[in-house]
Amino acid sequence: MTNKNNLKDKTIIILDDKPDKDLADLENILRKKNAMILSFQHTNEFLDYARIDKGHFDVALVDLELKDPYAIRNSIGGKEVIGILKKIYRERPIICRSGYGSTKHVPYTGADIAIIKDKISAKRILGFIEDLISKHPVKR
Repeated sequence: MTNKNNLKDKTIIILDDKPDKDLADLENILRKKNAMILSFQHTNEFLDYARIDKGHFDVALVDLELKDPYAIRNSIGGKEVIGILKKIYRERPIICRSGYGSTKHVPYTGADIAIIKDKISAKRILGFIEDLISKHPVKR
């Protein structure tokens, strides 16, 4: 079980092509809890990390509307990244972050949790992260 006051030795990956204030707030909170944060704005860098480091992460937070002009293929967006991660790392929890107005409009992604940008505070996202880590511990 994860100590909710300490995320030491936990790695949180954030993939968002347009990081905003909410993500900055979340990263600050995670740092105070001793988590390692890896932020990526480009899908290629993120996927290279996931392959090279054999998926050393505890939770991934992925933007659904990724628009990466540097992607290998133009069609690699958040939904595709989540699909790739779930195929390779089935047990790793993924949070899908969407700018759509409600979760009804978030297409099925395979993520464990879908959240709406600007509707959920950084502290609430932290709660989701802590719960997912406690329910899906990564064996090292």
